Amino acid sequence: MMTAAPPPPAGLVAASPHPHHVLVATELLSSLEAAGQARRVVRDLLTQGRRPELVETACLLTSELVANAVTHAGAPVELVADLDRTRLAVEVIDTSSTDPKVGRPAPLATSGRGLELVDRLADSWGVTHVRPGKSVWFALGTAPGERVAGRVPFP
Repeated sequence: MMTAAPPPPAGLVAASPHPHHVLVATELLSSLEAAGQARRVVRDLLTQGRRPELVETACLLTSELVANAVTHAGAPVELVADLDRTRLAVEVIDTSSTDPKVGRPAPLATSGRGLELVDRLADSWGVTHVRPGKSVWFALGTAPGERVAGRVPFP
């Protein structure tokens, strides 16, 4: 029995019609509001895709990547989220070619922990260079070290 694909989250540029594989892409606001916009897209995707167990972690990691992109690269920033039966892959694309670095902030520092969270909580993550700039991505629901859509996990 074939089921209809869930309706795409609000603000989408593109969505896949396959009922067991949903790919969404959207351009984000070029402000700190972008993190909230991205969280809503990811939350809607996971809720409609019946993967509520991934919502909290996925929204946290998405916020961190988007905040980094907006803070360090500026506009434009694009969000791509790819959900199938087994895993979620989220990528944030910006125009900076500078690789992000996992920081080791001082105990009382108020920033610098975003990629450390991604490194600790994602099943895999990495950086893929695109023109012009880069894509920083993470995956949840994958086996350790598993390749995601041709991406190589961060060492």
